[in-house]
Amino acid sequence: MAVLAGHRFPITFDELFPRGFLVITVERANDYTNGKSEPAVCKLTGRPVWTVQGTDPSVKG
Repeated sequence: MAVLAGHRFPITFDELFPRGFLVITVERANDYTNGKSEPAVCKLTGRPVWTVQGTDPSVKG
């Protein structure tokens, strides 16, 4: 069964990352249409979309 694009899973931050989340970088996301890069905007809320790179401190490895 496929998940539709834009589906939002009902989960809290604390459920997903019980020991927190360590942020490494934060950048404004981009949409690429017709070869042009434009700042990404959420289709549901109209708010800016951000790309966050980080790590979960509870993961061993």
